[in-house]
Amino acid sequence: MPPSQKSQLSCYACSRPAISKEHVPPKVFFPERKDLPTGADYRRNLITVPACAEHNLSKSKDDMYSAFVISIHYENSAPAQRHFSTKVMRAIRKRPAMASFLKNLFPAAVGGLPSAGFEVDRQRLDGTLEKIARALYYHHYGEVWEGQLAIHTPDLFMLGGSQAGEVNARMQQIEAMTVQKLGPHTVHGENPQIFRYQHQLDPQLPGFLVRMVFYEGFVAIAYSSPSISRGTDDA
Repeated sequence: MPPSQKSQLSCYACSRPAISKEHVPPKVFFPERKDLPTGADYRRNLITVPACAEHNLSKSKDDMYSAFVISIHYENSAPAQRHFSTKVMRAIRKRPAMASFLKNLFPAAVGGLPSAGFEVDRQRLDGTLEKIARALYYHHYGEVWEGQLAIHTPDLFMLGGSQAGEVNARMQQIEAMTVQKLGPHTVHGENPQIFRYQHQLDPQLPGFLVRMVFYEGFVAIAYSSPSISRGTDDA
């Protein structure tokens, strides 16, 4: 349903008055035209929702952190690699302290090839992903999602600890179940090489489910039902 006049003046995530519009996902996820081949444009018809200061202006550092973590993922497409090597690296050069994103860097293997892993700040990343999911709900249904949301990222793996295998297997199960459940639903996204998503609302629970794909390689799932609690972590 289209947003009411009241909801157009209220933040997508709370009842406070909106002072600006928030891009969904944040604009920092989308490559700038100056960094792309001639004629390429991945900022066409970006989704926006009304936002208060807390849910837009005050979270720019978390948006950049999340774009860093997601764009560096090894399964991403060529546009993600270009985006990381241009816009993201420019931001790090301007603010060297941002290099601290790579916490506890350690050697790892991906498909038998040497690589590196690092500790992810789940509170910052999950917070960004939750805001995107809530904004998508507002975009489609014209109201604030009042329920809780759990965030799962099947492309981030736990590489140590006695529960690593169990946790990683559970994430893959959630991903498989989500793909099956959302299979017949429309794939949304004007710039699918950068971001696309599917969603479903079950008013009988109530429950909201959205599967988001960044750069054709990094998957994030947000869901809500009466059985979950805020702050669920998967790694």
